Amino acid sequence: MKSNECRAAMHWSTRRVALKLTLAGVLAAGLSACGGGGGGDESSEDSKDLRAALDRLQAGMTYDEVVAAVGWEPNEGPDNWSHDGRLLMVTFQTPANASERRIAVAVLAGRPGESEIHRRYQ
Repeated sequence: MKSNECRAAMHWSTRRVALKLTLAGVLAAGLSACGGGGGGDESSEDSKDLRAALDRLQAGMTYDEVVAAVGWEPNEGPDNWSHDGRLLMVTFQTPANASERRIAVAVLAGRPGESEIHRRYQ
C-alpha cells in the first residue's frame, strides 16, 4: 500500500514542478513581450528628430555636447547628421580664449519643398 502512496505523491510532485515551470515560462514570455521602451535604442525613429536636435543646440556648446544633444554620432562626415531626408550641418570654431571647438553655425536642410533653417551661435 505504501508503494502506491509513494507513487501518487511522486506523480503529484512531478506535476506540480511541471506546472510551476510552465507558469514561469508563460510569465517570462509575457514580460519579454512588454518591451519596456526606455533602453536608449538609438535606431528608433523618435530619437532621430533632427528638428528637435536643432532646437536643443545652444551657443557655446562643444562638439561632444552637440553630439549628446543630437543623440548619436555624425553619420554624414565629421560634423553632419542625416536622417529621413534631412541634413543637419554644424560648423565649429575654436575661439582664441578656448581650447575646444565651439558651435558657430547650424543649418538644417529639409526635405524637398522645405526651406532651410539657419542658426548662428556667435
